[in-house]
Amino acid sequence: MQLQESGYETISAQKNLTEITTMRSTHKTALRARNEANTDQTRKTIHGATLGHAQAIRAAKKIVPEREMEGNLLDQGEGVLTRSGMMNADLTSLGINCSNTRVLVDTGHAQIAATLLQVKSGNVPGARAAIAQLNGIIKSLRNTYREILVREDLPQTTAQGVLSVAQSLDVLSVRLGAFCS
Repeated sequence: MQLQESGYETISAQKNLTEITTMRSTHKTALRARNEANTDQTRKTIHGATLGHAQAIRAAKKIVPEREMEGNLLDQGEGVLTRSGMMNADLTSLGINCSNTRVLVDTGHAQIAATLLQVKSGNVPGARAAIAQLNGIIKSLRNTYREILVREDLPQTTAQGVLSVAQSLDVLSVRLGAFCS
């Protein structure tokens, strides 16, 4: 009960607990009747169900409410876009034109704000559509950074930074895509 109240999925654990409870009464009946075969069988069944119950509790996954999941994704998006903005500043200081990446970062921040409005208003389909649009922006930004890596002769540390940002954008894109599907 405490697991469920704490937001964990408890269906498997509850199934095992029901089996244990049922078998306990069967076991008591077998004990009273002094039926050793049934007593041994119910003891083994209870033992197996107890092990299954313990395993189900260990494997219980926290159920993340949809709004919380959206919030986590949007926080990650803000973080990656902030890193992208810092990367743009580094690249600009090297004389590299980052006008396209700047526009994409600004558009990404605006899309996150629009998504938050959809989430706060409780418009789940609108929030999902906004997240899908954000994913398109994230993919475009990732591709633009990859193009910069191919096109420009960057110092090694800068190239590693651009690659790191592109990889972070790629991970975020996968998470956004999984959320929208």
